[in-house]
Amino acid sequence: MPYISQYTSVKNVLDSLRQEEKEELIEYLVKFILLALKGMKKKLPFKEGIWEDIKVIFFSEFNKLKWTSLKNHFKNIISNDELEEKFIHELGRLDYNFKRIQYQSVLTRQSPLTIWNVLKKDYPTLYLLAKALLVLPHASVPVERIFSTLKTIKNPYRNRLSIENVEACLLSYQHFRDTKMPIDFGNILIQKITSISLPTSLDNEEEKLDPE
Repeated sequence: MPYISQYTSVKNVLDSLRQEEKEELIEYLVKFILLALKGMKKKLPFKEGIWEDIKVIFFSEFNKLKWTSLKNHFKNIISNDELEEKFIHELGRLDYNFKRIQYQSVLTRQSPLTIWNVLKKDYPTLYLLAKALLVLPHASVPVERIFSTLKTIKNPYRNRLSIENVEACLLSYQHFRDTKMPIDFGNILIQKITSISLPTSLDNEEEKLDPE
């Protein structure tokens, strides 16, 4: 297993074992992985029709009924008559151009999201639906992390923040959380001091008090 070399502690443990112990450990690991996969198969909703319909956004096939099913399933995206009319027109154009798009996707080997970003101009409504499906979280962990972060932003001491400000704080945190931004407090202090308007001279102040 070449990838084991990336994990020094695991590699050291394996190196310290006899061959029989290694084989026994690997046998247990295989059994564990198989049990985990069987458990996932029971828990994940693989039998739901949406998982079959969603294949159309990966350009494996063109199926008008599957596209329509996805549109009906996510009514919050295709939310009015105007968007639905655009959806129907774009679906007709996609049917006409599908073979060419599918061929280009196979030829370039780009990710579906990259291809949809290219198609955004010609198929804006289909792009909205495809992008929403491509970025669906497949676990609740990211959502739970967002709520944990939200508790630190809107806390009892900042409970009057508007929805817009909370959203701005949350998006800013997610964007900059891994970025080290050095702050020069010296320059900030100098700028604050120099921006304060001061009297031109003390003599002028004295003249106002004593005209003679």
